Amino acid sequence: MAEEIKQTGQVITVCSGKGGVGKTLLAVNLAVSLSKKNADVALIDGEFQFGDVGLAMDLQPSFTMKDIVEE
Repeated sequence: MAEEIKQTGQVITVCSGKGGVGKTLLAVNLAVSLSKKNADVALIDGEFQFGDVGLAMDLQPSFTMKDIVEE
């Protein structure tokens, strides 16, 4: 009998009480590094109004939280 192996996910949070300390840079580099190690990664920018993850990764989002709220 083959034993099933359960894998659980992990949440890594990058936060600071002050702006301009490099949270976005750290989060983006961490996500890219984990992805290069073949880990499944979801990078979520919790700063809905002024989030910069898309800019840091040179990505144009297909939808934003604003689009979801308006729906």
